[in-house]
Amino acid sequence: MIDYLEIVLEKIDDVRRIREIVGLTQIELAEKAGISQSTIAKIEAGSYMPSFHIGKEILKILEIELTKKTLDKTAGNIHNISLFYLEPDDTVEDAIDMMKSEAVSQLPVIKDDKAVGAVTERGLLNKYDNLDKKRKIESVMDPPFPIVDESVPSDMLHCMLKYSPCVLTSNNGKIVGIVTKADILDSI
Repeated sequence: MIDYLEIVLEKIDDVRRIREIVGLTQIELAEKAGISQSTIAKIEAGSYMPSFHIGKEILKILEIELTKKTLDKTAGNIHNISLFYLEPDDTVEDAIDMMKSEAVSQLPVIKDDKAVGAVTERGLLNKYDNLDKKRKIESVMDPPFPIVDESVPSDMLHCMLKYSPCVLTSNNGKIVGIVTKADILDSI
């Protein structure tokens, strides 16, 4: 369940950006929300803070429109097939080098085409005090990232990415790609 109060307070400044992403005009959004176009214009300009009820309704409409926009897409349509990964015998130093060279903040650990773990910048920083660069990844890795079949509708990934830095995609049990928050935004 979405906490609309939190969203209203944090996201009301994003109304224009989200409205433009979903392809609504100010007039169309105003009609759907049952308010005037000038109210939408004032909200977007930052000169008017809507009531909780109006803010909730506007954000609910935008969420519905965003869901419609991504409904026909699957994880396989938006995943990145340039999958950088580690193997359990790789070292912490290998992980750090790959994260730097490929500009990624998370890496799956894969063995025999199966995800067996995960390494993230956050995870490495949390273990920093006891981190030896020559240690094997299998001794410091976290549980694997979530895995979905590439046929899964992409709107299911939104919720998963609230709790995980990425989601891996598979085909017949073999890991074939990765979906990050940036991939979701790029697909809109």
